Amino acid sequence: MRLIFTILLLLAILPAGFSQDINPEVVGKKLLEKIAGQPDDFHSVHVVLADRVDLAALDAELSSRRAKPEERSEIVLNALKIKAQQTQTDLLALLKNSPHVQAETIRSYWIANAIFAKMKPEMIAELSRRPDVAWIGLNGKLELEKFECAPPPPNFVPNGKEVGLSVINAPALWAMGYTGYGQIAFTNDTGIDPSHPALASRYRGFSVPKEQAWFDVDSLLNPTGDYTPVDCHNHGTHVTGTILGLDRLQNDTIGVAFNAQWIGSPTIQPCSETGTEDNVAAFEWSLDPDGNPATTDDQPDIINNSWYDPSLDTADCFSVYVPILEAMEAAEIVVVFSAGNAGPDPSTITPPHNINLNLVNSFTVGALNGNVVSLPIASFSSRGPSTCGGDSSILIKPEVSAPGVSVRSCIPGGYDFLQGTSMASPHVSGAVLLLKEAFPELTAQELKLALYYTCTDLGDPGEDNVFGMGVINVLAAFNHLLELGHVPVSPHKSLDLLMVDMQAESFACNNEIHASLVVENAGLDTVYSFEVACEFDAINNVHPWAGVLAPGQRIKIVLPTFLAVAGESELTIRLQNPNGAADQRPLNDIFKRKVIVTDRERFPAHVEGNASAGICENTPALLRGEYDGTGSVQVKWFDQPVGGNLLGEGITFVTPPLAQADTFYAEATYFEHVG
Repeated sequence: MRLIFTILLLLAILPAGFSQDINPEVVGKKLLEKIAGQPDDFHSVHVVLADRVDLAALDAELSSRRAKPEERSEIVLNALKIKAQQTQTDLLALLKNSPHVQAETIRSYWIANAIFAKMKPEMIAELSRRPDVAWIGLNGKLELEKFECAPPPPNFVPNGKEVGLSVINAPALWAMGYTGYGQIAFTNDTGIDPSHPALASRYRGFSVPKEQAWFDVDSLLNPTGDYTPVDCHNHGTHVTGTILGLDRLQNDTIGVAFNAQWIGSPTIQPCSETGTEDNVAAFEWSLDPDGNPATTDDQPDIINNSWYDPSLDTADCFSVYVPILEAMEAAEIVVVFSAGNAGPDPSTITPPHNINLNLVNSFTVGALNGNVVSLPIASFSSRGPSTCGGDSSILIKPEVSAPGVSVRSCIPGGYDFLQGTSMASPHVSGAVLLLKEAFPELTAQELKLALYYTCTDLGDPGEDNVFGMGVINVLAAFNHLLELGHVPVSPHKSLDLLMVDMQAESFACNNEIHASLVVENAGLDTVYSFEVACEFDAINNVHPWAGVLAPGQRIKIVLPTFLAVAGESELTIRLQNPNGAADQRPLNDIFKRKVIVTDRERFPAHVEGNASAGICENTPALLRGEYDGTGSVQVKWFDQPVGGNLLGEGITFVTPPLAQADTFYAEATYFEHVG
């Protein structure tokens, strides 16, 4: 008895937070490994609560009664928010008052009923034994799915439509009039270049407040941020181009749903330093960008993902991403994942894409070679089966395949060929947008199942762990939905003006703003009149246009010069009132550009030689400042109007060899001897 009593006493005085007291059933393996190596450190973790909304049951109930999108979204969002409010209070109080937690790092998220914080193993151990905690995982850095540059495919011809678009049968839906108008794509990636000519006009921040179109986790700490899109890599811009890219002036179609709009978030390394929390915050933001649960026109229709989370083990079949994927599907947002580039070995689908909640969640895409008639799978494309168990189709991964080899799309400053499953998943995302335009009342699961069940079978007969169900066929999916009795909405509009392009100087001298635009009649009716509204700071000008603009016809309009006070602001140009009525597709009517206005006079310069004949490709040009000889002048040449790189000095300047149109800026300082 004495020996037993002594042992019990020793156990009673051991510190409660020793790592051997951690319940390993609810703690991620990567976190356990980190604690073992750094037992005295603070660790950044996420804690998922056990009491969560039964989203699968809620989704089924809403689907059974064909709830409208607005009703469904409001019910799902309110349920998630109320559950978090009801269940997180005690745990948050515990964390805020613990010396083992860095209180300033505590943040809660309702999308998964999860809390993030930096804490020591003592607190992790205590939480792991609480009945209200379901999971504790590492908050790690996200990683970009590996991809690589690729050579152009044989017989490549620019300024047409990319081959992958034909492989998935997208042109057949374009011919019907479905091009993705009114749909929103969320690229959860390295960011997006907002100035790219194939993407700029589809930026949603032109038509809504910018904080509803761009999310950066820094905005959680700095709500006054400028929310300006940027790509810290080429990857996110390339992905977005395949979803919806189109250079209208060049008729260069690189995207599946080229009339859709884009929003984004730079969550992937090297853009972000935190990772998992960035991702959770971005997904939560996407459910309610405008802060009103009753609205759905602010939500994306698809979220494209080309990342994986290395803080998860492939055997981690429950993590913070499980309730997130359930929430997105219940709220009618399609989440598309690239399968990963760890093939050809089996069970190489990267986490959390290996999760298999149902036939199409997660919806994971393998990469095939669309430049070869037989459409072979890419050797790098990750294979199934899932490591999360189940049987039959639940176990098989990926779900579908799409072109991902030598895919041409946008990069900042131009175009390039890349390959990886990251290039395949945006084909699927674009296909969803086309179907969503045609069938706006269908749920996320119904849209995914339509693509899933109508794939063109490749590889082994039936579904397999290489191609999944095969290559997607968006026309077959459309016809399948017709056969099920769904009625598509008409894509044709009688009055639809489209702003093809808008040009304005980013640096305006003499207080003068010059702008021009190209307008297309994309509707069915001939347009005889419309207005061009210009806004800059407090200046509002409306310019009427009258004439004959037939369906499909384009015109260029040079706007009258207008005066503005010195300063930096955004120039907004909007088309309105075609034939005196409201435009039926107003998202096509607006373009914005930052302009710096100065009261300084313009320093004139010109290209020496016969500039009207053009400059040969890959040759330099000689630029000369027009100086009248009064006094003396010092001229410096830059690549940007403000804050640019100094390229040269002198009244003349020889450019580098020019592969494309470019702009150079001269700054002149005048000197005069006054005695």
